Amino acid sequence: MLGVLIAMPGEIVTLIFWYIYPPIPAFCKMKVFFNIFTVSGEAFCLFLIAVDRYRKIRAPHGWQISRRLAFALCVLIIVAAGIFSLPVPFLWGIRSFNDNTTNVTVTVCEKDERHVNTEEHHLDISVTMASILTVLTASIALYIPITYTILSSESNDSVTMKKMTRQKQTEPHDVISIPSIQVSEHMDIEDTAFHDKETKSNTSDMPTSIKIQKKRFENTYYF
Repeated sequence: MLGVLIAMPGEIVTLIFWYIYPPIPAFCKMKVFFNIFTVSGEAFCLFLIAVDRYRKIRAPHGWQISRRLAFALCVLIIVAAGIFSLPVPFLWGIRSFNDNTTNVTVTVCEKDERHVNTEEHHLDISVTMASILTVLTASIALYIPITYTILSSESNDSVTMKKMTRQKQTEPHDVISIPSIQVSEHMDIEDTAFHDKETKSNTSDMPTSIKIQKKRFENTYYF
């Protein structure tokens, strides 16, 4: 939300007025502060999500991040992002200088006038960028074993399904089942008996297993 409402509009102003930045030092400092705050906060948040997913997938029955701990870690992320952005009001600001190529005086939002001849500004940028890249690299590293675990699980499931399908296909199918007949309690038993001349079939040519099943079916009635 801060990135959308403050950081992005500030970057748009910077791109439009790159060499003729508005002479408002507070706006310049605020834009850079929230820019670093949102980027570092997002990096820490992605790392926390990666840790949570790692524990959920690699150790689902082990220690997990609880709601209370998650809330505390979110607060810690905000504090850490604020610490990373803390040097901005002191090192960043509006600076005007004469461009020797075009012989034009330009105004930019970068180093503060007090730190033009020092290395503190470059040191702050280097430390911030290195920290953010380290956190993002650690997040990507956590997703490597997560991906391996998911792919291994899917492979094992596929092998199990193939074995079950092959076993089902090799099962014997020499027994043919005869469907049951629903008989109402108001019907006469003789109506459903297989001894009727019209419904009685010749069993002389049937296999022995089917004859046994047919005989059991004739002696059993379903009410």
